[in-house]
Amino acid sequence: TVDAALGEWPHDDMDLEEFKAAAKQSQPQRSALLASFSSLASAISDRFKSMSDAELQAAFDKIDEDKSGTIDGEELVLVLEEMGKSPAQIDEIVADIPEDHVLDFLAFKQLVKPRPTSASPGLKQSFPSFASLAGLAALTDEQLEAKFKEFDTDNSKRLSRDEVETGLLELGISK
Repeated sequence: TVDAALGEWPHDDMDLEEFKAAAKQSQPQRSALLASFSSLASAISDRFKSMSDAELQAAFDKIDEDKSGTIDGEELVLVLEEMGKSPAQIDEIVADIPEDHVLDFLAFKQLVKPRPTSASPGLKQSFPSFASLAGLAALTDEQLEAKFKEFDTDNSKRLSRDEVETGLLELGISK
């Protein structure tokens, strides 16, 4: 149902890139990725958790020195060094993070500003499960952009929970 899929809307209104990411990455995948970063989250969340989304994006962009759109292990180490962490502390913090794991902005935001759901208080959820419910994962980027524009009834270039709910209902998903 739509209500179950949206649950507690875990973020501010989402933009097109967040919508695409929600469609392409399932909640279990995102949760598993974030779980490997739990020590890092504890170490850095105080620095970032009170930032607005715009401030957080600017901080992310600064950390992303190679401008890849992701933060890799080397960039994380630099942040931890800047925060005054010792080499031993840094080693402990990044020990559980696989070398090939990187954080995109959405994962970074969820890491430093988690919002637990009422259904599972310990689980940090970054996206509602509406994407899999609506079959959005199978769509191309162009199709997702068209669907986003269809859902964005106020043309704000951001989707509110209400807009997503209305869009899902129009797709025939029961309330």
